[in-house]
Amino acid sequence: MELSVQDWLIVIGALLIVGVLLDAFRRYRNESRNPIRMGRKPGFWKLGDGFRDDAEAPALPNAELPGGGARVRDRGGIGHDNRGMDDFEAPAPRVAPRVEPVLEPEPPAVHVPAPPQPRRETPPEQAVLPGTEPITAPVREKREKRARAAAAPAPETDSEVVVIHVLAREAGGFPGEALVKIFHACDVRHGEMDIFHRHEQEKGQGPVQFSVANVSRPGTFDIAAMDALHLPGLSFFLRLPGPTRPLEAFDCMLETARVVARNLDGELQDESHSVFTTQTAEHCRQRIREFAHRNSRARR
Repeated sequence: MELSVQDWLIVIGALLIVGVLLDAFRRYRNESRNPIRMGRKPGFWKLGDGFRDDAEAPALPNAELPGGGARVRDRGGIGHDNRGMDDFEAPAPRVAPRVEPVLEPEPPAVHVPAPPQPRRETPPEQAVLPGTEPITAPVREKREKRARAAAAPAPETDSEVVVIHVLAREAGGFPGEALVKIFHACDVRHGEMDIFHRHEQEKGQGPVQFSVANVSRPGTFDIAAMDALHLPGLSFFLRLPGPTRPLEAFDCMLETARVVARNLDGELQDESHSVFTTQTAEHCRQRIREFAHRNSRARR
């Protein structure tokens, strides 16, 4: 007859239960044969056939204490008496001899005398007139600063001049009569120092934008004899500080110089008599901007 899986599991489980019961019986039998067993009450222990209370047991020395002493084993065993236990005396603990600290006497303090302080003399009181302040150090310093400021020379005003030369290509130069007509059309008028000026407003009103001088010495123009004059060239210059809008004044001066050069066959040159180019004009504008920046910082 063949057994199924379920039948095999039942057989194996029964065998396991029987094995557990047999092991439990074996352990119980071995414990019943052991002569040393723990008592049922705490504090009792069984040795041989009788029970003894821990309170009645002789005090044994503890070998783990610092006092020392050997661990004592009970040599009575089962069926023997415990002779010599009552007469046992634990050895006296060995204590190291006490060392008392010795305090050394402190050295006597050395008194160092303080250095003598310089004697300050009290300045004599100054006579103060009614309605005046006493002449103290701050007042004297203020007066000296005022005196130095009054005696110092006035700082020189920063100034700059931008120059454009217009020279005639022909040997005969620019005719004076033609120059007067061009200046009149550009609102450039004859004025102070016998030279021509152009102002910010019409009819010679307002600050001077730029001026025009003769390249020949002394640089002036004889307005009465302009019709008979022939000039080798002109010098346009813009003085800073001067016009309210310096960049606008420079552009107006440059355009006027170009009008003269175009109509009278002239050539534009810079202040070093080099050819006046577009880069030269931009360099002049940059100089004017830097001057305006310095001037605004100086006013603050």
